[in-house]
Amino acid sequence: MDEKLNVISLNRKAWNDTQKEKFLIPVAKEGKIAASAMTEFNAGSDISRMELALQERDDMIIAKGKKLFITNGMIADYIILYGRLNNGQLAAAVVDTKEQQLKNFRSTRVRTYGMTDAFVSRLIFDRVELPKENLLQGHGLDIAFHQLTEERLVISAEALGDTMKKLLYSHAYALQRRQFEQRLHQFQVIRFPISQKIRELNLLISALIQYVRQLDKHPELGGSKLMAANTMGLKISSTELGFESSIHCFRTMGGRGFTRQYANEIGLFDPFCMIHGGGSNY
Repeated sequence: MDEKLNVISLNRKAWNDTQKEKFLIPVAKEGKIAASAMTEFNAGSDISRMELALQERDDMIIAKGKKLFITNGMIADYIILYGRLNNGQLAAAVVDTKEQQLKNFRSTRVRTYGMTDAFVSRLIFDRVELPKENLLQGHGLDIAFHQLTEERLVISAEALGDTMKKLLYSHAYALQRRQFEQRLHQFQVIRFPISQKIRELNLLISALIQYVRQLDKHPELGGSKLMAANTMGLKISSTELGFESSIHCFRTMGGRGFTRQYANEIGLFDPFCMIHGGGSNY
């Protein structure tokens, strides 16, 4: 799935034809950048605690509040903004940032240890006026669940790809490095963890393919709480495997694991950041 699309809820019921034409098509075909703003200072994995206000006033929506850890936030053309309506219900509205020049809107970068190409941002909406027709249809929590299901599949795919790379590094290094008159891969403490992680990797890839095929065939499953739970389980297993594989790669490479020659700093921090994406594992 395209990185620009994985931050947009593709729940067909949430978008009317005008909204699809105005926002989704430019992202899919014209290279416009999208972001999704759920996380707040007091609402992380528990998104039901969101406090940002989407105040309804005549034909306008007034957005007031702050968002944190928003991928693409500082470069986005369009942002799906989650918040609470006058009656307290969670809702979602599309924000056209006017190339980041929208009045009363500010975005700043949050410097993270890993995944530095994600442009993680802090967003401030200080009574930003939005057309009421930008409000998506349905309960905000349902829209969020649909989006998180898709996002967790993307994160799982990223984590499993990273796992492949780390296992390849570990295996290749263990094959050529000699200590005590033997190659490292001849020692069980090195070889067995790699074999075990390869088996886990194959199982998780099979699960990922199965879930993606199910969603492709039955898009309505994106709003299923069971599918949301399954994809969260897959995301937890995939990101934990990626992090464990990175640590094993560090150990296998010995002192070389602490040199900048192999970019292991990025190799360790990126999978750790994935653990906290799409809802923290902890």
